[in-house]
Parts: sequence; structure tokens; C-alpha cells
Amino acid sequence: MGIYDREYYQDDQTGGQFSFRSIAQWPWSYRLIGLCVVLFFVDHLLPTGDGGRLGDVGPLTIWGLYTTPLVFQSGQVWRLLTHLFVEINPQVLLFSMVTLFFFGPMIENSMGRVKFLAYYILCGVGGALLASLVAPVLLPRTSLILWGTIGPIMGLIIAAGIYHASRTVMFMFVIPMTMRNLAILSLVVDLAYVLAGSPQALAALGAAAIGYLLIQTNALSMLMDRFAPSPGWSGPPSIKLPKITAAFTPKPVSNDELDRLLEKVHEHGIGSLTHAEKSILKRASKQRRQS
Repeated sequence: MGIYDREYYQDDQTGGQFSFRSIAQWPWSYRLIGLCVVLFFVDHLLPTGDGGRLGDVGPLTIWGLYTTPLVFQSGQVWRLLTHLFVEINPQVLLFSMVTLFFFGPMIENSMGRVKFLAYYILCGVGGALLASLVAPVLLPRTSLILWGTIGPIMGLIIAAGIYHASRTVMFMFVIPMTMRNLAILSLVVDLAYVLAGSPQALAALGAAAIGYLLIQTNALSMLMDRFAPSPGWSGPPSIKLPKITAAFTPKPVSNDELDRLLEKVHEHGIGSLTHAEKSILKRASKQRRQS
């Protein structure tokens, strides 16, 4: 039985009825797709302005694109993040959103929702910063102007090549190829574009490097451990509120919840669990030892 046939997954469905509250249940992959598509159409409906070397572009692109002088000399640091969500080319947007649609939920399921979103953003931001560092050497005659989701998307392809290396996909919907080989091919294509003078491809290679390091060094998990609250935290120290702490009884873990966590560990490894899920698994183990 597939994961989407199980009761705990079907319980999260909304019965086909759309509501704004249901959006909170969507994977981050789908929410990112919705955000990028909406911003693209809004940007193209608004009056255009002078985008310098880009020509006439929408105001959201002008406000959100990334250049080294604007970020580091003018202090417009928001562009480190906003350039990841604006796109001027509909073909590139379509490619990126299709890739995000197919690969995003797979990687999100392997990492967990919060870790996936952090990984997506860190790949994009890190790729732009690396491009700023090496562009004067590799692309000395090209102005570094960055926009779009190509960086984070490249990070997702690298993650797919690591987490699901032997899984086969249909490249261009025609050629069967493993995820690992697809990641290698994507790197080769981006390198060719860099040699042709593309700053976008340079940022994508930077994002690939950041993504590889985040996964292989477990740096992303360490960052989450550093900034996330402890799973066992339940309020003020027990020495101040001994009665409240003593009376605290964790909610028993249901068999359905335990079944979901064990299947996730079986398919993607213990590292795919979030902090809350690891806490639940430890609590379930303790409950069964005591029963």
C-alpha cells in the first residue's frame, strides 16, 4: 500500500473543497508555486519600468531583483530573498514550477516541512552570495543581475540526486534517467551556460554547492537544532513551578501516528524526521517500555 493510500494521509484531505484555511495544509512546494505564479502575473499586469540591462520589466522585478551593488553598497538586503520569487521569462517560470511540482513534495517528505523551506531559501541566497564572490573572476565582463527560482530549483535537483539517487524519472518526459544522473547532467548544462557568460547559471551552480554542503555535512540539521526550541521544553523550569511540572502528562501516541513515523524512517531514514517527530517517537518508545 502506497503512502497516499494510508488513513493518516487521507485524514488531511479537504474532500475536494477549497478554503483559505486548507492552504495551511498544502506542502510548502505548492505554496511556493502559488506565490511565484501570482507574483509573475501581477508583475506583468502592472505598468512596466526601466530595468536597465533587462529592458522594460514589471515593478516587482525592479524592486526584487538582486545585484551586488544594490545589496552591499546601497544596503538593500531584502533583495537577497526577494529575487528568488520574481521571474521575467514565462518559459523559465514554467520549467521551474514543473520541477518544483514533481520534485518538491518528494524532497519535502524526506526533510520535513520546515527544513525543506529553510533548505530552499538557503540554496537561493547562498547561490547568489557565491555568485557575487566569483563573478569578478569568472564573468568579469558581465553584470551580475539575478532573479528567479533557478538557484533553489537546482538545489532541489541536487537533493533529489542524494536522497533518491537510484530512482528513475523520465527526462523531458521521454528519456529514463536516475536522479543521480539527472543531477550530474544539470550541473554539466549549468557549467556550459556559465562558460557562455550566464550569471543565472553561475548562481545555480552556487546553489548546487550550497545544497550539497548542507546535506552532506548535516549543517542544515545543526542549524535547525541551534535555532529551534527543544522538543522536550514544556514551560518554565520545574524548580519554579513544581506542581505544574509534576502534573504534566504527555498525550499518548496513537498507533496511526507511530505507524506514520516508522514508515517515514523506513523510507527516508531517521534524519528525515523533524524535531517534533523525533520527540513523538521517543515518547512512544518510553510508553511501550512502561506498559
